[in-house]
Amino acid sequence: MKIDEIVFCLAREIAQAVNPVKIYLVSAKHNIKGELTGFKLCVIVNDVPSTAELEGELYMKTDCDIPFDVLIYNLSEWNELIADEGTFASKIHRTGALIYGEG
Repeated sequence: MKIDEIVFCLAREIAQAVNPVKIYLVSAKHNIKGELTGFKLCVIVNDVPSTAELEGELYMKTDCDIPFDVLIYNLSEWNELIADEGTFASKIHRTGALIYGEG
């Protein structure tokens, strides 16, 4: 999967805002000219009380000219879910592009 620089820029902003463990690029959409038109990131963080609140904070603290979605997992939840190949987290772990953190 080709990763556009704008994705890396947003990942850096997220890293500065919440100090995540990992960030994966889950998907990216391009128009017929090959230009990025939207993307989805998965952010794994050290356990927080509310990933929903953190998601809201991320949207407020980051800026991107391209529409994007963020999915957030607590690390303990992530580790449990990636062990089950039937979960979306496991699919992200297997097929997503790790753009921040270590494998």
